[in-house]
Amino acid sequence: MLTYHNLTQGSDPWHALRIGKVTASNAHVLLSKGKYAATGTAGLHTSGFWAERGHILENEAIEVYEAITGLTVERTGFITNEDYPDCGFSPDGYVELNGSLMPIEVKCFAEARHLLCLEDTPIEVYAQIQFGMMITESDKTMLLHYNPDIADDKLCFKAIEVHRDELLIERLNENSA
Repeated sequence: MLTYHNLTQGSDPWHALRIGKVTASNAHVLLSKGKYAATGTAGLHTSGFWAERGHILENEAIEVYEAITGLTVERTGFITNEDYPDCGFSPDGYVELNGSLMPIEVKCFAEARHLLCLEDTPIEVYAQIQFGMMITESDKTMLLHYNPDIADDKLCFKAIEVHRDELLIERLNENSA
């Protein structure tokens, strides 16, 4: 059973809920170093120019996606699943399609990395998405790449549907237990 914890991402209660849990943002660490290296802890806040820029642009990217698709993206702070008690997932958003949850993951990288990611999804992003699908029991995630500094409309925003990878999810599940 899924539980939606409606907390503001980045707030003290959100950080407290993540303590001791493996989270999607550390899924790539889970693959290489195991559960304890990937477990969330208090006080590990990502900040700085690029993190702040990403938080601001995330909302813009979701607005663009909603305008293009006509869908409404819902927000929640943290999702847990009783089948994975030591894990949790903070999606950037989600939509409900035909009774199923489809997480939304937004990446707002600097121009060079943004352009590279349009061609090939880095393992840390792919693992994060697959971990999110493991927690939410989803079959697909919509990955949104957004960089409004790029003048070409075809390159500044791209939505990529990522499907469930059972082999990787099995590895994530084994390493998080």
